[in-house]
Amino acid sequence: MGKAYNLLRTHYPDQSCARAIKSNSILPKHKIIASIALEHKLATLDKVSARGMIMINRCVLCKNAQETHDHLLLSCPFSQDIWLSLKRWMGLGNAVEDFHTEIDRIQHRRYAGSWQKRQAQCTFAATVYSIWMERNSRVFSTRQLEPAAIVQKIKFTVALRMLEKFKTKTPSDLVESLNAS
Repeated sequence: MGKAYNLLRTHYPDQSCARAIKSNSILPKHKIIASIALEHKLATLDKVSARGMIMINRCVLCKNAQETHDHLLLSCPFSQDIWLSLKRWMGLGNAVEDFHTEIDRIQHRRYAGSWQKRQAQCTFAATVYSIWMERNSRVFSTRQLEPAAIVQKIKFTVALRMLEKFKTKTPSDLVESLNAS
């Protein structure tokens, strides 16, 4: 039984990756997609085309570059708009770094309390999930959202999750955090 578990469990080369999504504030569906993304195992077009399943490798979000893991989640102008808006919302700066630098920033930044750290972890996982779902929506259907709409959905999801997990916050704090940019 132990061998089967070790084969199936998630192995992170860097333990800060595992800690980035360890919070129980993160929705399970966000945690699953973020976990797959942290292992660079999302089925991006570069991986699918390498298996001979598809011929054209073009990012469906920006339509300007090849779709790779790093491009889709951070380098794509569409994704960067989302990350920058959310980083400003959380007070984490105005630049988007590479994937592992962003994870390290979440893990090693000194927060005033655990609420801010959990908010950053929850926002990270929700953002990865939302970008991946928007990508899939554009690949498999005709529905398309703008970055601002995705940011609002992420803020709302994170704020509700924080309100649920930290009963000390009030609904007015929730509205205030949603309106803060």
